[in-house]
Amino acid sequence: MILAAIGQSVKTAQAEDRQAGETGWNKISSLKELLDKQMNIYKAEESTLKVLLEKEQKETKEKEDAQTRQRRAEALEREHTIQHRKLFGKPKVAQPGDPIYSFQQFYESASHSLDNLVSVRMGWDMHLTLPDTPGASCIPDHWVVPEDPSSHAWASYLVTKSTTP
Repeated sequence: MILAAIGQSVKTAQAEDRQAGETGWNKISSLKELLDKQMNIYKAEESTLKVLLEKEQKETKEKEDAQTRQRRAEALEREHTIQHRKLFGKPKVAQPGDPIYSFQQFYESASHSLDNLVSVRMGWDMHLTLPDTPGASCIPDHWVVPEDPSSHAWASYLVTKSTTP
């Protein structure tokens, strides 16, 4: 009877262990499913964040490229301004009574009317020559940028900001 009771309690314990084991495996499998679902959610979130990051990097690159183009354009404009000042000097507006006033008015009139532009252009075109004309030259078709002085003697004749009143 004791043996039977022990045998019965062993069987009961084994049944409980089996049931507990099955319950444990059920819990483990449900936790595994939960972790798999969370992992899939995290992977989807990660891919979304990667797309957003790539988009942000592309926008940043485009902004940097635009800033680089802007800086290049500004540098080109500064260079153009420097060359313009080398060619023409600092812009001066002649006042009435100044000997150059009438000439300035004549040449600036080309900026205000097509008829005046044609008139000024015809005046310049009179000086054009054919390439085979002996001893003649024509007006260059590009800007001629002045060179720096070749000697100290030539440099002494330059009008600089420090020597102008």
